[in-house]
Amino acid sequence: MNKITPVLLILISAIVLISGCTAPADGNGTNGGTTNGDTNGGTGLTGNTTYSGSWSSTTLPIRSGTFEFTINFDAGTMSGTFIGDEANSFLTGSVSAGEIIARGSAYGGDVDWLGTVSADGSSVSGSWESSGYESGTWSGIES
Repeated sequence: MNKITPVLLILISAIVLISGCTAPADGNGTNGGTTNGDTNGGTGLTGNTTYSGSWSSTTLPIRSGTFEFTINFDAGTMSGTFIGDEANSFLTGSVSAGEIIARGSAYGGDVDWLGTVSADGSSVSGSWESSGYESGTWSGIES
């Protein structure tokens, strides 16, 4: 082995790390892998799952309510509703690698919902923030 070989190996390893190329968890890119063939956002979850739960504010004025949404893990989309104190809105967004990003409207502006799906897909939780500087938390279970 000459002196150039270790340098090339280090360089190739760095390129692979920078490009984000990793082996899929199950070897075929459909169950937690990160290859282009992965169709479920890296969660290993498939199909449609509906979640319901509650939300509440952590800022004044104190508000609370309920939500229900369905995640299509194959398409990486979610949609549903949230209702409660002065809120009644549709909620739409995306799900990728277990991360939920959604938006609705209430209190005269947009309400952004950010959260996660549990590893087994049985629950969801996160936080929300309105353009009116109100914020809070939410959590729910598969229904």
